[in-house]
Amino acid sequence: MSLDLIPSARSKISRLRTISDETGIVSGNPTADMAYFKILDPRTAPVLIAKLSYYCITAAGNVDLGVYWSDGATIYRIASSGLIAAAGSSVVQTLDATVPASTPVGVDLYAAFYASSASLNYGRANGTTPILALGQRMISKATATSLAASYVLSGLAATNVIPWFDAAAV
Repeated sequence: MSLDLIPSARSKISRLRTISDETGIVSGNPTADMAYFKILDPRTAPVLIAKLSYYCITAAGNVDLGVYWSDGATIYRIASSGLIAAAGSSVVQTLDATVPASTPVGVDLYAAFYASSASLNYGRANGTTPILALGQRMISKATATSLAASYVLSGLAATNVIPWFDAAAV
């Protein structure tokens, strides 16, 4: 998943890369109706979230991509794409945020990925090789039909299978 960001007037952020391209060469299928969250480092300046993207290898079902912030006990949605049909074959699918919104400063941020189908295959293009980043600081939560407005952190479980997350200024 990529988050295309428009920097606010004070922001100097041009790219938020949460997982390096050197992580490994794999692809993955999500658990159906599961929300996955990757923690991002706190920002020193707000960023306006406008577009969200992920790498779709084989489309199936619907996806919802989002960004959340945390107060330490709960994570709250800042912006999301809303539920959209997965599309394409070995392409980056870029979705508009339903309402562009700025990130708060000095708090943990989370990139979020929801998939309705376990048949969706996602990853990351590295040249011609799709990869899925297997990483640290990932959590997940079974959810009904899309990303919820908030989640209690203590109710989320650790996971080691995650979609690719990347953010770039538009």
